Amino acid sequence: MVTYWSHSPLPDAVLAGEPDLTDEPALCRFQTQLGSVLSHYFSAFPLGYVGQVHPYVCKQNDIRVNLYGADLDLNWALSFEERKHRFKTFGKFPNVERDFSATVAESISADNLRNTIKSSVKDLLRDIKFFDVYRGERIPKGHVSYAFRVVLGSDKGTLADKEVQDVQQKIISTLQDKYQAQFAGL
Repeated sequence: MVTYWSHSPLPDAVLAGEPDLTDEPALCRFQTQLGSVLSHYFSAFPLGYVGQVHPYVCKQNDIRVNLYGADLDLNWALSFEERKHRFKTFGKFPNVERDFSATVAESISADNLRNTIKSSVKDLLRDIKFFDVYRGERIPKGHVSYAFRVVLGSDKGTLADKEVQDVQQKIISTLQDKYQAQFAGL
């Protein structure tokens, strides 16, 4: 999830020094010295406002110091279903990581590739992490290049080089057959 701040000006009435106190959130509007509100967002969800309380509000309440505050609405967080955390113990044997770079048609998503790989090598697959997407002049028009890391492992023992090579070849041949994928370095 991404958090970010948005800088937006206050309405003219507030900047003029007379906020509409009949408006319910008026007491919760905050102003920086430049006459603006900072709105904080978590992903696409607005969390609220942070800044200096408007001098007019302070004067009306006989507050003689610069007052800062925040109006944060976290009710949206309560609406999310509690996430179940799955815990797996660490394996006794080391995992093996292999990086791939596959160029496919733009209509094929990373999820398509992920699901295909999962179904083809599910016994030894521990994880798939996509770490780069490239669209540009070095690949054919209408195509996209996905770079991903496959983590392999076994609960029965350390994987032999031949087992890892067989899985690598199975991933490559499956994606070539299903999506006409082209792999860098082949």
